[in-house]
Formats: sequence, C-alpha cells, structure tokens
Amino acid sequence: MPTTKPTLVLITGANQGIGFEVVKKLILEHKDYHILMAGRRKDAIADSARLLKEIEPNASVEPLVLDLTSDESIAAAVQYINETYGYLDVLINNAGIGGNSARGPWPRTEWQEVFNTNVFGTSVLTDSLIPLLAKSDKTKRVVFVTSELGSIEWKSKPSNEFVLPYKVYAASKAALNMLAVNLAMQYSQDSTWKINLACPGHCATRFTDYAGTDTAANGALNICRLATLEADGETGTMSNRFGTIPW
Repeated sequence: MPTTKPTLVLITGANQGIGFEVVKKLILEHKDYHILMAGRRKDAIADSARLLKEIEPNASVEPLVLDLTSDESIAAAVQYINETYGYLDVLINNAGIGGNSARGPWPRTEWQEVFNTNVFGTSVLTDSLIPLLAKSDKTKRVVFVTSELGSIEWKSKPSNEFVLPYKVYAASKAALNMLAVNLAMQYSQDSTWKINLACPGHCATRFTDYAGTDTAANGALNICRLATLEADGETGTMSNRFGTIPW
C-alpha cells in the first residue's frame, strides 16, 4: 500500500520562545506534520525536541542544526533535507536577533550583525529552499515572521510607544518585509504558493527579556494559521492575530 508523505515543515529559531510554541501547536493539531526544528546550537535544539516529545509522545519532530550567519551551515541543512526527503511543504522563517542596543549608539558592526541574520541569512536560506518547495505536492507555504516595528506606516506615527528605539531591528524587519513581498509577487499567479508575513506582537520571551505584553503562545497563533493555509488562503499579506497590519 502506498504511504502518504507527511507535511514537511522547517522552522528556524525553533528551540525557544515563539518558535517553540509554533512547533508545539502544530504537533498537537496536525498529526501528519513532520517538523524540522532548526537552531544554531545542537544541544539546545535537541533538548527542545525532547521536551516536545514529552508533551506529545507521538510528535514527529526532528532537530536540525542551522546557523543563518553561515552559508556552509545553510548549504548543509538544505542538502540534508534534499537527500533525506527530497521536498519541503512549509518554511517558517522565524529566527531573528534584536541587536545589542535598543536606543543606540548603533555602530556598523551592529547593523551588520542584525542584518546578517534577519535579512541576509533568511534570504539565502529561502532562496536555497525554493527548489525543494517547488517539489511539494501540497500547498506551498512560506511564512516570514516580522514585526510592527518594520511597518513604515506604523512607525511614522509619533503616538506609538516604540517610534524611536530599535532602529536597527526595525530597519531589518522592513527589509525582510520587502524580501517577502518580492517572493509573493514572484508566485502571485500560482495559487499553490502562499507567501505571507506574520507579526506575533510584543510577547514575553527571552527575546524581549520577558517584558512583552502578550504570551508566546498567542504570538504563535497567526504564524500557525498562515503555515497551514490551503489553496483558498491569502498570499502577499502582512498580519497579526487580529487582522492585517499596514506596510
């Protein structure tokens, strides 16, 4: 009897915070999903995969070492997915860094560090995985995890709390938004591709020094929705769990 291939998902930055909550929600609600949990540190990502197995013993999760700042690491991860599975159904670009200073000064090295992960590494990984996504026989879903701080319209309102801080991080997310839109437009005439941006909100995670106003579980909600879209789902959008947000 032929076996149905699992829905294969790769999520970066999966060992903690919102990424971990995304994986947890997907494994609890989609038993046919096999999730590659990617992270920079082998021990951390393996520990997170083990923890999820304790939460859901039948969970199909697999740790994968992937450092977005290293082209060699990206190439090795893509090669592994290609040789082991030969396809990919869902890519969730969740990994990102905030930089060392919210309010400056912002030296060139900080710009380079933040953009290297949030933009350059994400771009290289996504482009490298397009051929494997193209081999999917399901709806192909790419989710870029962004931030309202990358919204030019939102950022231009002086009433907003975070107008001045996080200059480098905000710029990196604005650049990420453009990356995602470019990709969405590239496949806009093909309904089998769904490429969207998800803003999780200001969540209390290690990333925010646990100072956020929402939970990581709530931050995962819209990411998971976009990661499970079918052929009638939207594409080329930016949204949070309450609806679309301005560019």
